[in-house]
Amino acid sequence: MRHYFAIGLGTAMALAQSSPSNVHLDPEALGRMEGILAFCAKLDPQAAEQYRERSRQLVRDETDAALDGMRKSKQYQDAFESINGQLAAVPADEGATKSCRAFLTLSDKRQLSQNAGQ
Repeated sequence: MRHYFAIGLGTAMALAQSSPSNVHLDPEALGRMEGILAFCAKLDPQAAEQYRERSRQLVRDETDAALDGMRKSKQYQDAFESINGQLAAVPADEGATKSCRAFLTLSDKRQLSQNAGQ
């Protein structure tokens, strides 16, 4: 099960590395990403606001109407429920927390890089 968690978190990390102008989320990708970040926020409550902020950053180029439509879609709900089911079996241990924090670290480094380039 840790393998699936690593793959899912890797997907979220890859999305974080992509420029928002290059990536347009589909409902399934959004559902998986938000499910993973919600899991990380629950697993690591001290950093919960950071996970929520990363989620907002990843969708910042999408309109509210587009996000609302995606979140109401069957594809989103199926993906969100599927990833939640998979993550429910992941032990809430130090390894999972480290994986989640690696995402934050990667996001922080990307943000610093972008700010330096401005």
